[in-house]
Amino acid sequence: MLPMHDTPVSHRWTRGRQDRLSSIMAGRSLNALQSLAALPSNIAALEAGLLFGRGHRAQVAVIGPSGWGKTHLLQAVAETMRQELATEPVLVQAADWAATAAPGEPPVPLILDDVQSALLHPKLRHQFRMGLEHRVRTGRPTLLAITDHRPTRGTRSFLPMGREWAVAQIHEPSPLEREIVVRQIASLYGVQLSRAMERLIAQHVCGNGHSIVGAVQTLQLEKQDWSAPADHARACGVLHPYLVDFDGWDPLERAYEAVVQTIGDSGHPSAHWVTDVSCFLMLREMGVSEDKVSTFLGVSPTSAYARASAVERGMRDLTFCQAVEACKNAVLRRFEDG
Repeated sequence: MLPMHDTPVSHRWTRGRQDRLSSIMAGRSLNALQSLAALPSNIAALEAGLLFGRGHRAQVAVIGPSGWGKTHLLQAVAETMRQELATEPVLVQAADWAATAAPGEPPVPLILDDVQSALLHPKLRHQFRMGLEHRVRTGRPTLLAITDHRPTRGTRSFLPMGREWAVAQIHEPSPLEREIVVRQIASLYGVQLSRAMERLIAQHVCGNGHSIVGAVQTLQLEKQDWSAPADHARACGVLHPYLVDFDGWDPLERAYEAVVQTIGDSGHPSAHWVTDVSCFLMLREMGVSEDKVSTFLGVSPTSAYARASAVERGMRDLTFCQAVEACKNAVLRRFEDG
């Protein structure tokens, strides 16, 4: 296992004061790195990237699973170097660099993404190893991002002079950290979410950070402000493709259950009422397509549309309108509860 440097050591690239991320977070600006959410799962990688970006470490490797911020970190580090060191680093895919690396390349900082892709073919792996070794021996700053769940023995085989490297790990975020990630991504895209909506996305959007970005962008296409409780039904409809997770959580199922319970409690447990009101809420309030609603409820698209329209007309009657509103409120509570 490669050494995990908890306390940075001086390096020949620079012998200036070494700023730790914790001290900077207490007051000083992170500049480009402010776009990254500092979490227990990634704090070591952010600190290593900051030290590299400010010239305090010359060889850094960041290892972590796909989709949880490695590329974003590399881009932020590159921008930090431009802002604070007036240096233009080379940010490139590792496989592309390995195929063209030459001993006479300019001695500028090099930031390599997707290092694992350069290790798939023996020839490319050899070229990568030789080019990397030359950079270490000549003291040229190099930052790597490797997709893997943890450092392994295999890491040693392509990190020459292993003691020269600071290796930092990014872990998959915990459920609570996922909420912070959702909040950060929403802020970056200018999308306002309620805490309940942040929690729902964190819990039920499948995949990694890329999936969360996709969900936020999908909401952004419709509008920016989703902070009101009344927005939850529409948001769940818009995000329906993202919200059917491995646990079987489905916003349509949650809405249907709420309608069944509410109508049953009202003393009118009619299957006809349940289907009609469900069609109305799913089509009109949630904005789900007729095809998906009809498939879920077992009716034709034409019937789903007709049933929703009938409910809409029926809401001119105060008593009926109150019954539908009670169902709508029950659906919103289900979504707020997750």
